Amino acid sequence: MDQYEDLPLQGHFHDKKAEDLIKELDKHQIVPDRMLMHHMVHGGMPERVAQHKLNVFNLQVQWYWQAASETIKKQVMQQISGLFWMDIMFDGAFIRIPYIHEDLICLPTDMEILRAHKPKIFAWVRQFCPKFQIWMDDKSGNFREMTIEELESLQEECDWLSVSSENDSIETCLRLFLDLCWVTPGDEYKVNAFPEDGTALVQITKFPSN
Repeated sequence: MDQYEDLPLQGHFHDKKAEDLIKELDKHQIVPDRMLMHHMVHGGMPERVAQHKLNVFNLQVQWYWQAASETIKKQVMQQISGLFWMDIMFDGAFIRIPYIHEDLICLPTDMEILRAHKPKIFAWVRQFCPKFQIWMDDKSGNFREMTIEELESLQEECDWLSVSSENDSIETCLRLFLDLCWVTPGDEYKVNAFPEDGTALVQITKFPSN
């Protein structure tokens, strides 16, 4: 039995101050108006009432993005790490890896940590490749099968790796999602959880034998 198998999977911020930033941002989260959502699909609400609710929703969106912008400014000013550590369990194997929190950005010091962990993460992923199928997203929603050699070559070009796993009891198969990410040198401050410069999504899947 893996020594981590009985441990609860968890996550934590690299910097405690980041947790405080996110708690403050969460106060501005947009509250869905179910009546408005129903009206947008099915109608039935007086137009004056619907317009008022829509105006309120638009204000909530505006306030949230203002708060999100202020959060990033505080993060950069105070040099608070945007990293969040997550425990991943897949096919009985455990790893703890750094992510970029979706509401924060990656500081240059964070990028150093992400790059330093890339070999460890890929070695962990690599162990599943001989017995799993490897598929790469072609950016159109379709996946093409790829070889281990192709994956090894691709990961050498990226800056960092991000991993998530899925154990789907309905389809009774295991999936490991590997994001290979890279940025233009010097643009680390522009990086958030989904960099515009480039990502490649790889899915490593094990289907049950018939």
